[in-house]
Amino acid sequence: LDRRNMRHPRIILDDEACAYHCIARTAGQEWLFDTDARKDQIQRIIKACAILKGVNLINFVIMSNHLHLLVQIPGKSSIEPLTKDLLIKQAKVLYRKAYVGDLKHEFDRAEKLDEARGVGDTWHTQQILNRYEARRGNLSFFMQEVKERITDYINKEHNRKGTLWEGR
Repeated sequence: LDRRNMRHPRIILDDEACAYHCIARTAGQEWLFDTDARKDQIQRIIKACAILKGVNLINFVIMSNHLHLLVQIPGKSSIEPLTKDLLIKQAKVLYRKAYVGDLKHEFDRAEKLDEARGVGDTWHTQQILNRYEARRGNLSFFMQEVKERITDYINKEHNRKGTLWEGR
């Protein structure tokens, strides 16, 4: 067994800021990030994912068939709380219109329920935010989101289906 080429598990530090260099390669080394317009959209996706997931994007490079991301995962206690407006703004970049519409509708229902409960009560609205907040400040969730959103975009652009990435 040749251990030199085996992937090692990520070492994740809890509640301490730490930087990670992440690489994501297209399966088969396909040149799918081949135009400036595609790279610009991928850049928007990466930045929106960083904001939504509560990580600091130090730097990144988009090559024709892979990405390099230098990401700082802040300590959980130092992540700014997610707001409804920020969530919807980033959702518009990352998700389909139907998803964003459903999210807005869910917030509208929650706000009506909160109003019925009394002045200043935001329990229902906070429950929606908590669902997204639980996945913030986590490298694995950030990379999963980046890769899923880029896959959706590239598959649509290239009229293709299936996985885009090799490895993890």
